[in-house]
Amino acid sequence: MKEIYVSLSGAVAQERNLAIISNNLANTNTVGFKKDLSIFEAFPPDIDPSLIQGSIPSSIRILPPDLCGLNENSYTHILKTATDFSNGILRETKNPFDLAIDGEGFFAVRTSDGIHYTRKGNFVLNKNGEIVTQNGNPVLDASDSPIRVEGKNFRVSSNGEIWVDEAKVGEIKIVKFDNPSLLEKVGNTEFKPTRTDIKISDATDNATVRQGMLEYSNVSPLSETVEMINTQYAFNAYQKLIKASDEMTDGLIRMVLIG
Repeated sequence: MKEIYVSLSGAVAQERNLAIISNNLANTNTVGFKKDLSIFEAFPPDIDPSLIQGSIPSSIRILPPDLCGLNENSYTHILKTATDFSNGILRETKNPFDLAIDGEGFFAVRTSDGIHYTRKGNFVLNKNGEIVTQNGNPVLDASDSPIRVEGKNFRVSSNGEIWVDEAKVGEIKIVKFDNPSLLEKVGNTEFKPTRTDIKISDATDNATVRQGMLEYSNVSPLSETVEMINTQYAFNAYQKLIKASDEMTDGLIRMVLIG
C-alpha cells in the first residue's frame, strides 16, 4: 500500500500549492501585494509520522514508514511559504497622498501591534491632519512620529523629504532589512519581523519615492496561470496513481480469496 500513501502526500501538497497560487492570482491588482512561493520538502523514511499530519487531513491516518514498507524519501509536503519581495509595477494616480517606493525598502506604520512595514502607499489624510493607511494606522517619519500636514500643498521629494507649502517639515521613514525572509505577513499587505534582533537600516539611499504613483502586485498573471495548470496536472496524476494502486490491491485480494 505504500504507493497510496506516497501519492496521497503529493496530492495534498499540490492541493495546498493550488490554494497559494489562487491567492496570488486573486491579488493581482492589490496595491503593495507580494506573492507567495511554496517550499516543498520530502520526508526521510525515519521521520516521525506525527509530523506529517500537519499537511494531511486529520481524517486520514498515515502509517509509520516501517508499516508502509518505505525505504526511500517518499512523503512530501509544503514545508512553508516564502514571500517574493521583487518590485511590482508602478502606476500613476496623480493623487498627492499616493506614494510608491522605486527600489528597496518599506514604509513604516504604527499599529496596535507595534510598527509594521508595507509597500502599500495608498495613504489618506485623517481628521487630525495625519497621513494614515487605509485602515487608519499613522505613517511614520524618520523620527518615528506621525506625519502631520498643516497646509495646502503637500509634496514628497524623490529622496523622501516632506514639504508643506514650500517648507520642509521632515522625512518619510523608509527602511530595509538585511534578511527580508525574516518578515512575516500580518494582513493588509503589512509585514513585521519574526525576530527582535533583525537588522533594520535606512533605505533612502537605495530607493526613490514616487509621489502620485502606486506599486501594484508583483504577481504575473501569465506565469501564475501556467503554474496553476502544472499544479492541476500534478494533482490529477497523483489521483490516478491512488486509484490505480487501490484497484491493483483490490484485484490481488480478489485473486487470493478466489484462489
